[in-house]
Amino acid sequence: FFIPAWGKDYFLLRIIICGSRGWRQRHWLWQMMQQEIEERLHQALAPIHLEVINESHMHAVARDAETHFKVVVVSRQFEGQLLLARHREVNALLKPLFVHGLHALALHTMTPDEWFERGGESPASPECLGGGAT
Repeated sequence: FFIPAWGKDYFLLRIIICGSRGWRQRHWLWQMMQQEIEERLHQALAPIHLEVINESHMHAVARDAETHFKVVVVSRQFEGQLLLARHREVNALLKPLFVHGLHALALHTMTPDEWFERGGESPASPECLGGGAT
């Protein structure tokens, strides 16, 4: 079971209300995915800037899904790390969420210096080549 950062008691209550299986539970978990990503990254990386943007609407997924995210994270902890190491660190932090509906991440990991060199702008996301929303 996936236990969100805000505690197992609340999570178990929601399972009882939503039912242990089926669309309602999956829908509820999707709605909490963005919050869970933000909490995990804040706790582990202490970012000076964090954006977690749900881009699921740009893909062929169920309406209101939270499966595709653009993550922009700026942290001093990335200083001295290669881009691949940064991405591995973020993927390791979020790995448990892939079992519960997270499907894709577009990662933009930067040090504060890199962020300010970009003018504090997030990179634009490309169009999905796999089709539109269903």
